[in-house]
Amino acid sequence: MQNSIWVLYLAYCGLNMAEIGVAEGIYHATSIICEIPSGAVADLLGRKRSMVCSRVCTAISCVVMLFSKSFWWFAAGFAVQALGNNLNSGSEEALVYDSMKCVGQEEGYLKVCGRLDLVLEVSQGIATVLGGILAEYSYFWCYGACLVIALLALLPVLLMAEAPSGEPAVPVSERQERTGCGKKQGAIYFGTCKETARDVVRQHFRVSGQILLAVGGASCLGAAFSERFFRNWEPKTVTAAAVAIASALIFYGFQNMPLSAAAFTAAGFFNSVLYPIKSDALNQLIPSGQRATLISVDSMFFPWQ
Repeated sequence: MQNSIWVLYLAYCGLNMAEIGVAEGIYHATSIICEIPSGAVADLLGRKRSMVCSRVCTAISCVVMLFSKSFWWFAAGFAVQALGNNLNSGSEEALVYDSMKCVGQEEGYLKVCGRLDLVLEVSQGIATVLGGILAEYSYFWCYGACLVIALLALLPVLLMAEAPSGEPAVPVSERQERTGCGKKQGAIYFGTCKETARDVVRQHFRVSGQILLAVGGASCLGAAFSERFFRNWEPKTVTAAAVAIASALIFYGFQNMPLSAAAFTAAGFFNSVLYPIKSDALNQLIPSGQRATLISVDSMFFPWQ
């Protein structure tokens, strides 16, 4: 829920734009440093344990964001949040694929991955809208809701069973074991931030919110129909989706809002079509013992793909 309002929240808490930029840089630096090691942790110590740690990190980052009073605490919150995302990125995919492989149903992974991605896209769309609504009343409510969700997400993870790996990477014995924000900028700056944030939130959720909602809906459809597209077109699906996304990038250059919004929506659709297909192809090539690590390698290079 905080994804669309965190910049406004940090400005509200007294950080200037330079500090906000550094905080985001710390987040991305943590992601780069921890992405591959987190995958190794999942492979060596267990995907379920890694996912539990991920949810705990997310909850801790929400608490830190709620009660931080200085830049460095906010930076720490961002680092913990990034670590939580890293711990989850390769673990969940590996757990799902190996669970299906364990019962001889890995051929159905593409359909399952598409359905899971559909749930993800729907959830993100709802969260974007609800996060904006809660932030209109209070940032505390928005981050408080994030904390509750992170804790609730622990329950299904704790109930999951770790799929046995037929190809362990190491011996089994080794594997077993906002209410208090500081106002650093002064009354004039704080007042300006408050007024600016109010205007930006209002405009952002009237225009960008509608576009993101449309993209989220298109992404849901793409995830839902991914398996059907691939079954009917097979290799042609990848080529068609890649051409569509490339065409969308070209349309951005016309600097026309309706055209760009339509292109962005189409790109979201075809991106969601491609993800389960890519995930299925990648998992077929990776041995179980190194699955989470190598998926994390893929996640690390995602921004450059």
